[in-house]
Amino acid sequence: MVRILPVILTALSLKLVASTISQPITHSVSSRDAIMSEDDIGDLEVSGNSICGNGRCYPKIFEPKHDWQSILPGQELPGGLDIRINMKTGLKEAKLNDEEHDNNSGTNELLIASESVKPSTDDYEFSNDFKEIRSIFDSHSTLSSHDITVLEDKFDNVMEFAHDYKHGYKIIVHEFPLLANVSLNENLSLTLRELSTRVITSCMRNNPPVVEFIDERFAGFKGQVILALSNLNDSNHKFSNILIKRYLSILNELPVTSQDLPIYSTINLQNVYQRNGKDKQLQIKVLELISKILKTGVRKNEDPDEVLYKRNVQKWSPDLQEWANEFQAMAQDKEIDELHMRTFFDTLYNLKSIFKSDITINKAFLNWLAQQCKERQSNLDNGLHERDIEQDTFDKKLINSRHLIFGNPMAHRLKNFRDEL
Repeated sequence: MVRILPVILTALSLKLVASTISQPITHSVSSRDAIMSEDDIGDLEVSGNSICGNGRCYPKIFEPKHDWQSILPGQELPGGLDIRINMKTGLKEAKLNDEEHDNNSGTNELLIASESVKPSTDDYEFSNDFKEIRSIFDSHSTLSSHDITVLEDKFDNVMEFAHDYKHGYKIIVHEFPLLANVSLNENLSLTLRELSTRVITSCMRNNPPVVEFIDERFAGFKGQVILALSNLNDSNHKFSNILIKRYLSILNELPVTSQDLPIYSTINLQNVYQRNGKDKQLQIKVLELISKILKTGVRKNEDPDEVLYKRNVQKWSPDLQEWANEFQAMAQDKEIDELHMRTFFDTLYNLKSIFKSDITINKAFLNWLAQQCKERQSNLDNGLHERDIEQDTFDKKLINSRHLIFGNPMAHRLKNFRDEL
């Protein structure tokens, strides 16, 4: 895939989904970060140390103060600032670190303000475990190796029950803000973040009430995970891809559409996919997520609004051909299982059905499809095995798609006419 210039990625970050917790998210930024509104990108002119647009000019370099100030479109940020989302305006703001923060720059502070993560007044089975977890965070400005060991043990204890339908729901309802904080906190060890993220994933899996609770109460969490994915992908830490997989698992469990994610999320996912070319399992998780996003709104009813769907998808991912190429390649991979092959084929089928000539199918995929048609038609005709209705339905869809979707529809009609004769 074609890499997008880093400045565009950072520029689009103004679209970051606002935190769903009542307090703003605060963290440090590097000197490379820049903030730009999506609507202002085409109207800005950079001249020397100034940026001009909409009839006004302002400094290219953000000038921080001790009070929060809005970051104007295109401004670059000096290193070491605190930034946050203003919950009233939805804009990003930055300020200088105060003295207390400077003295504790190495601390493992939570991403969400402490009053947002106070335990519920009603106790339940795991109240004591999470009280101890909170106690460690509240009483230690810097976590020692012993603190980390104790925290890991506590999360391990909770993990044993997270898969349970009732226990998983209770854990999420009472502790999700804390779990999300630990999972997303870049100041914490990757092992600790991975454990917390695994608790969330375990609670969500095969537990619709948990998924519904997170989706309704913490909708912005998806955008935060996408941003964390990008930061992890740039870390070059050997353990980071494990946490990346956990994040992708969370997004694959939640209902996700192109409207739920920041405008730059497709760039982040492309970068994750490219930089982990040797980890096929991770790449499959990325394509599963892309399939899920692109599937939303397709063939949900008898008369889908394809014009609206096309506009939304193209806005989220301007170059769908890149993803189409990856789906073609992965569908042909002999190492993936049948269910994944169906998922990727169905996504490509939908893209080609709706975008038609905008999506190009390569010769290798067409050759693979021709061979698949022969094998699957033979399986349909042999009558030796007990029929699998779901498998048979997919096989017929694949066979018919060779000409109807990926080739010449006239050839399909001629073939059927000859068969009837």
